Amino acid sequence: MAEGEGTVHVTVRARTRIRVGAFALAVVALLVSVACVPVRARLDAAFGAGATAFVIDFGLYNLVYVAAAVSLLPTRRGVSARERAGWWSLAAAFALSALGNAWYTLVLVHLPEVPYPSLADALWLAWYPLNYVAIILVLTARVGRFPLSVWLDGLVAGAGAAAVAAALWFEPLTAMEQGTPLATVVVSMAYPVFDLLLICLLVGVAYMVRLAARRWLALLGIGFVATGFADVVSAVQTVDGTYVEGGWLDPVWLLGVVALAAAALPARNVESIDALSLVTQRNGGSLRVMAVPLASAAGSLALLQLGQGDRFPPVAGVFAGLCILGAGLRAALTFRDLARLADVHREARTDDLTRLANRRALYEGAERTLAAAARSGSPTSLLLIDLDGFKEVNDSLGHAVGDELLVAFARRTEASLPAGVLLARLGGDEFAVLAAGTGSAAAVELAWRLVAGTSEPYEVSHVRLSVDVSIGVATLGAGVGGRGDLLRQADVAMYQAKGSPHRVATFDRDNGPEDEAGGERLALLTRLREGLATGGVRPAGGGHLELHVQPKVTLADGRLDGVEALARWRDHDGRLLAPAEFLPLVQRGGLLPALAAEVLDGAVRIAARLATAGVEVPVSVNLSAVDIHDAGLPGRVAALLARAGVPPAALVVELTEDSLVTDPDTAAGVLAALRALGVRVSLDDFGTGYSSLAYLRRLPVDEVKLDRSFTVGVGVDAAADAVIAHTVGLVHALGLHLVAEGVEDEGTAERLRELGCDSGQGFLWARPVPVEELLAGPLARAAAERGDRAVGVVG
Repeated sequence: MAEGEGTVHVTVRARTRIRVGAFALAVVALLVSVACVPVRARLDAAFGAGATAFVIDFGLYNLVYVAAAVSLLPTRRGVSARERAGWWSLAAAFALSALGNAWYTLVLVHLPEVPYPSLADALWLAWYPLNYVAIILVLTARVGRFPLSVWLDGLVAGAGAAAVAAALWFEPLTAMEQGTPLATVVVSMAYPVFDLLLICLLVGVAYMVRLAARRWLALLGIGFVATGFADVVSAVQTVDGTYVEGGWLDPVWLLGVVALAAAALPARNVESIDALSLVTQRNGGSLRVMAVPLASAAGSLALLQLGQGDRFPPVAGVFAGLCILGAGLRAALTFRDLARLADVHREARTDDLTRLANRRALYEGAERTLAAAARSGSPTSLLLIDLDGFKEVNDSLGHAVGDELLVAFARRTEASLPAGVLLARLGGDEFAVLAAGTGSAAAVELAWRLVAGTSEPYEVSHVRLSVDVSIGVATLGAGVGGRGDLLRQADVAMYQAKGSPHRVATFDRDNGPEDEAGGERLALLTRLREGLATGGVRPAGGGHLELHVQPKVTLADGRLDGVEALARWRDHDGRLLAPAEFLPLVQRGGLLPALAAEVLDGAVRIAARLATAGVEVPVSVNLSAVDIHDAGLPGRVAALLARAGVPPAALVVELTEDSLVTDPDTAAGVLAALRALGVRVSLDDFGTGYSSLAYLRRLPVDEVKLDRSFTVGVGVDAAADAVIAHTVGLVHALGLHLVAEGVEDEGTAERLRELGCDSGQGFLWARPVPVEELLAGPLARAAAERGDRAVGVVG
């Protein structure tokens, strides 16, 4: 321990010993004073009344005050300045009272006639304001800031009690004869007025803290009640002529002083009070909590009514009026708080962005609707709406544009709904429509109406955005289920809608219990999140991502022209899930970036494996809108290629037209940067988007993949042949390579070759298989042999 720290600890211990010693001395003096009361007459007879009065009334009495004051002064470390000032104020009250007692005993009693008022009265009267200050400072230091409502409650309770006290005993104490000097009148009235203020303050504080009182607060209350009681009783006895100096009333003052000093004694743990808990506590309900203020206000009103005609002293009317004024202010504050509470209640059930009902409001509305439906025998339907591709808007154009899109969607949807239907935003891009008294058929019709409402693009920040929606519909008959059932069924239907080409799906009870479907979906999402977060490390007992490859073959000579890496999910039980089974969950769970990172890394590793096997063909990989709007993508791709030692020409990135809708200019910049590396770009599912020709002209594309919907009917339907022939001419005129998807038989392949298609991809040659299985097949072996021959020729 450092020398300075040791000195500080010694000082603290010394101060504590002084405080405790002074308090012990005050307690001893109090006990001796109490013991002297019953034998006071014998002591006067034995030693003389003057000597006894000097020792007991002057010595012991003032010793209690002085020792108590000393116990308050050397306050411990860690006490706030406000609390320290409160204890010092109380110590000053003790010291001034002791001075007043000493002046009275040593000077005034020896005069032929004791003057009134005197210096002793000034010292005694100083006790009151110093005590008021001490109460407020210590209370606010240890409890904290009370709200205005609590102060008003205390004012009403205290002022009411003071009004009643003034009506009962104030007037006899202040009765004056004609011609009494003004100073005498003022001082005589000051004592009971100060006592009334003390009563007001004590009752108010007691009500404010109620059942939360601590030891120190109880001691303060005992001390002030004891001293106030002694003041009032002594004043009454003085008026009646029954006051006896040195009687039982004197130790009551001393008991109050000792109790006040005990409240400030050092303690291991000072139990403070949380002002917030005082405001929010509910012991017995609101009426019980407000009983004291209500009784005080009622008593004050009665006192004012009964006091007309000078029955009670004016000061009682002052306190009664103060009580009623506080009650009026408290009522006004209550009305204001109720209005704010109504606003808070409304805001708590309103979505901040769209100003629609939020999830809580939907839950409450569903409870009420289902209860009413059970009574009336009517069905209830819930439509769960999800905006497709909204995350891509956020990622590519920013959250501000995404928020504007949500608001625009909310306004348009709200305008298209019939009256009495609740539209709520559940969070993110999920909305819900609660339709009371609506059956399944009407709910599906409403869902398709909402789908049609999204056909017109949204004008957001000078950008035209087209978004689709997927809607899950669930309907409950009267009394069939509760809110949770309705929400789970709608969620299951939503999942079905997201994973199918249809935009609207209804819950089908025949497909299994909804709890099982919803639980399995949640479990799969958890496994996807865990599996994609491991960075390629397969978690024990979980699922993992696998990449299978499907060959692309030149239609002219049947050579292997490349492979496409396709994502599959190997679940924990060994089942292999197709993209349609897990991609909707990946999208809704915000896992697309993690999926893209693993797929890119896997595709580069496949390219390296093919090169090792002598199969020099490019590997294609699909990218989402999130990826192609990410300016950091080219840098990550370059790092992956360099780490694997794979040339950029061995990688082809594929993107769909729909993924370009949000921000084609940004996408063009990212794609141009990829092409600058040497990576090729392919436009997948050509012909299914909105602006195919414009994209071919604007985007840096090397290859076009004709959607499988165009290959159906080739060689049979002349119209299909014509469309493909014109597409081939357009693509070749732009200097691009054309790949036809969905080739499943030799006749289709031959007709596509005749129409001019360059390559084909489909089940005719192979289904998606692991890369090792592809390498064991004839296409890969032929490609490897060609590579060996090429090397030999060069050599």
